[in-house]
Amino acid sequence: MNAGPSAPAGDWYKDFGTFKICGTGELPKTVLTGAMAPFGTRIE
Repeated sequence: MNAGPSAPAGDWYKDFGTFKICGTGELPKTVLTGAMAPFGTRIE
């Protein structure tokens, strides 16, 4: 049983307030500062 985090198949981002992490599928790709615009679907 895989109980790890899941991510959508396409582009996504998660906002942590002071920074954002963007990725594709299960792989994180980019860390953005708070003022930078993310790409993809927002995940919680």
